[in-house]
Amino acid sequence: MTAIPFCKFQGFGNDYIVIEHDAIPDSYSLPDLARAICHRNTGVGSDGIAVIEKSADDDADYFCEIVNPDGSIAGFSGNGTRCAVAYLHYKDLWNEPRLRLKTRSGTKVYNLVEIFSEGHYRFEAEIGAPEFASNRIPVEREHSEVVIDSEILVDGRRFLFSAVNVGNPVACIFVDDFDLDWRHYGKV
Repeated sequence: MTAIPFCKFQGFGNDYIVIEHDAIPDSYSLPDLARAICHRNTGVGSDGIAVIEKSADDDADYFCEIVNPDGSIAGFSGNGTRCAVAYLHYKDLWNEPRLRLKTRSGTKVYNLVEIFSEGHYRFEAEIGAPEFASNRIPVEREHSEVVIDSEILVDGRRFLFSAVNVGNPVACIFVDDFDLDWRHYGKV
């Protein structure tokens, strides 16, 4: 087993393991690594891994690949990428206040606003405008250009949802109170 150096960061309740791409042996697959390292009982435990490397493109300083705990590749994670940017500052790999970070959903800009203490930062993130066009979100609704307040049946319960893409497609459900098993419905 090869040792892979990493740091674990937390952002708004999500924890991400940040790894430099060059530290991962070529023989490792990112999906397999994510499934192993993100497991909360047998691995380090996290909501995903953020793999960073210098960008080869002129429009970005670094590239960040977000891999979910199930091994799937994400287009973007706001918390995951902020953790990656914090890592770059923490490890003195980036010392400028502005960083352009390329993701699978485009280049995002992060501005360092405040350093609270070592490893604790506040960033302003320019992640782009949300997209509501149904053809940009994998959602099936007959003859609808956007999906706003559309009815959906989830495990026997009716909800109104809106489909939006913020780098990753999501279904937003607004509730009057949080007196429901939201984790259950989110998984379904």
